[in-house]
Amino acid sequence: MLIPRKDVTPDPNQPRKTFDPEKLGELKDSMADRGPDQPLIVRTIGGGKYMIVTGERRWRACGDEEIECIVRDVDDKTARGMQFKENVQRVDIDPVELGKSFWEYRQKYKVTQQELADMIGVSVQKVSEYERLHTSTTSDVKERISGGQLTINEGAVISSISSKKKQNLVADAVVTRELKRPEVQQLVKQVKAEPTRPVSAIVQEVEQKKETAKIEEATTIIPEPERRAETKRAFSVASLKASIAPQVARAVANQPGRPVADIVAEEAYGTSELDKKLITNPAKMRASMDLFYEVDNQGKNFYRKLEALRAGLIKEFGTDTPPAYGVQLLVPLLRHIPTVTAKALEWLDRSSPEGKKNNEKEVAHNGRELSQ
Repeated sequence: MLIPRKDVTPDPNQPRKTFDPEKLGELKDSMADRGPDQPLIVRTIGGGKYMIVTGERRWRACGDEEIECIVRDVDDKTARGMQFKENVQRVDIDPVELGKSFWEYRQKYKVTQQELADMIGVSVQKVSEYERLHTSTTSDVKERISGGQLTINEGAVISSISSKKKQNLVADAVVTRELKRPEVQQLVKQVKAEPTRPVSAIVQEVEQKKETAKIEEATTIIPEPERRAETKRAFSVASLKASIAPQVARAVANQPGRPVADIVAEEAYGTSELDKKLITNPAKMRASMDLFYEVDNQGKNFYRKLEALRAGLIKEFGTDTPPAYGVQLLVPLLRHIPTVTAKALEWLDRSSPEGKKNNEKEVAHNGRELSQ
């Protein structure tokens, strides 16, 4: 039957509290062309007025003065169950809102999770997951779930961590590092199993496993087992990011007669001869890193340390050209030393054209400082 839209009101206790204006606009356009896909279900509330049981989105999007409705004689408990059944099938409902409604319904009507699951046609595990989003997560985690940054499953897994602070740290790691479901489960499992270990250390370990898996997958395209193993070893020794693994693996696969060290050095750093030597020599890699960290960590008497580094490079490797990753380590240090000269920056930039380009402004700035 057609009922005047003004005589129909929303149910203030229905599970859905948030309505996306953009999606309502799309629904309004659709209804203007074809009409509503199904009538609203309403119940009488006296005085010629009706309350919506299901179909509030259609009511909000309706531009007509009258709207098609089916009137049902249902009580509050039955109406809520019908609303659950409609909303749980929608992807655009806020999971935290739905979880809160599940929990409040069960508290009010004294029903079990299994009974609620049977009533709305979902698994008891799904009911439990939704409820935990409401009862066992921090406000920060709830916000990330509502905003779509965390999935329902991820939120439910994180909710099993008793420490609210650790929940927030884990949620932040999942979002910023784009961890997948198995990695989230592993991270949470380790956080719970090692309560005294810093979350950051566990995140780093899980991230490393993720990186290793990506490298393993990328290098499968290299047909020769020896070259495949050498490529993976280069990533480990040089601490290269897995993000470049596909391009490195393709280059190695497409250049079967060329040394792997040359290819990796070129793809990862550029063409520094020292980079190529270090990638295939773990001992020299560690020695070189020690030299750079010595300067990076001490900072005082910078010019003396810089000359010591130069002498160390010549003695250890027969060249004073620092590898590209060394430039990456030292340039941040240089920026904190106000008296650094353009000459020192140029020396450090010799093996890294990209680094030189990035630091042209810094060189100019320090040159101006010296002239004042």
